[in-house]
Amino acid sequence: MAVIIRDALNSEFDEVANLNVEAYREYARALTSDNWDRMQTNLSKVAEIAKPGRLIVAERDRSLVGAVVYHPPGASNPRLFQPEWASMRLLAVLPQYRSQGIGQQLSLECIDSRKREATPTSQARPSKDDRTAYERVNGICQENVRTTGL
Repeated sequence: MAVIIRDALNSEFDEVANLNVEAYREYARALTSDNWDRMQTNLSKVAEIAKPGRLIVAERDRSLVGAVVYHPPGASNPRLFQPEWASMRLLAVLPQYRSQGIGQQLSLECIDSRKREATPTSQARPSKDDRTAYERVNGICQENVRTTGL
């Protein structure tokens, strides 16, 4: 069945928080328990993080399988992003749905939003391992993205 990319409903924010934690759970092995606890807390702050932008979800078979937060220019953290830049945060796809283009579709929705707003550039913060995926999405990493890791 096809994946539907759409804005999240307010009632889905808790589900997206759980999805984020599950999608990033593989990093728990590499972190101390305190750092993993902190990361889970941060991954769960979906409502807070999405406030200045949009929470976009990927739905398949009536289940949420991925999500990303898109911030239009001026809504991102000014310590990390120039005011004229759009940004995306918390790109997450459940492990069993990876390698099916869902993360790419979510990223493209952010890029399309940026294009509709006619902003000059877009910023993402992919991990080193994710760089190839971002490069496949309209060359987003080639010139406009600073790779800083997780």
